[in-house]
Amino acid sequence: MMAVYVDDLIIAGDNLRLIDQVKDEFRQKYKMQDLGEMEFVFGLEVAQYISTKTIKLTQTRYIRDMLLKFGLSDSNPTVTPMQQNSLLSKSQCPTTEADKREMEKVPYREAVGSLLWLANGTRPDIAYAVGQCARFLSNPGKAHWEAVKRIMRYLKGTSTIGITYNGNKEVVTYGFTKGDLPIQNPKINPQVFADADYANDPDSRRSITGYTYLLAGGPISWQSRQQKSVALSTMEAEYMAACAATQEAMWLRMLLHDLGMGADEPMVLNEDNQSCIAFAKSHGDHRRSKHIDIRYHFVNEKIAEKQIVMKHVATEFQMADMLTKALPPPTFLNLRVMMLGE
Repeated sequence: MMAVYVDDLIIAGDNLRLIDQVKDEFRQKYKMQDLGEMEFVFGLEVAQYISTKTIKLTQTRYIRDMLLKFGLSDSNPTVTPMQQNSLLSKSQCPTTEADKREMEKVPYREAVGSLLWLANGTRPDIAYAVGQCARFLSNPGKAHWEAVKRIMRYLKGTSTIGITYNGNKEVVTYGFTKGDLPIQNPKINPQVFADADYANDPDSRRSITGYTYLLAGGPISWQSRQQKSVALSTMEAEYMAACAATQEAMWLRMLLHDLGMGADEPMVLNEDNQSCIAFAKSHGDHRRSKHIDIRYHFVNEKIAEKQIVMKHVATEFQMADMLTKALPPPTFLNLRVMMLGE
């Protein structure tokens, strides 16, 4: 398998002889520099441990450079990226010209942009907090800037944390044991966790959707974003989040099948709201569902087609919860360990 980005190549496989053969064929047609085993790509540091079949992705160097750039190298670390029950709103934006001029001196956009690269790269644990700060790029206030600095202080104490993929963990399922594993064509199936925080935004009263996909013990896709319309109940907000997660699941399912590794069994979508699960399986109550946009019933269709199966997960094991709200330290740390392993 080969990943290509402009003039950079990443070649992956389980046969070193075949990889060398591919590289030799490339050298015959192109001027190519072989940098050896991948250690650094697109700002991500890659550590491969063949003996334990693990790969760890981090952005430690990037975090340290970022803290130095914004003058927070000597700041005191925090336990969580966002204080529990803290909500950012438009009421905290500057209203006077003097306050606006003062905030123009603050590198808010640049800082949030740097954090977004981290949140989308190897740090899903800061995705919710960064997403909240990103809503105020046009007119940030002092409270918003303090929230950005808190995220950076959290990163100072957790700069070595990243994503670890374990080749011995949850890679092959459905009828095979490690003894009779068909190495040439392993079947893999990510687990999906979807959650929502009802009416999270104090300005628009829209809810937050959060979902993540775990494969080989680590997240391969995640999202934390505001929903596009107002939900009328917690169940409805959860249903909309489940739909968003299902859309991503269908894309991942097709991608894995294109790679020859997709399982035929349905993906498991873990949800902690029983009403949402019951409604998704059979939305026959017209009085409760007639106002819901048709596109949100996509999840119901995929359940009927047996491409998705929804299962209940206890809230304390709902990893997507950290993508929808600011949690107390014990809860946040437990979920971070479940998702990232540290």
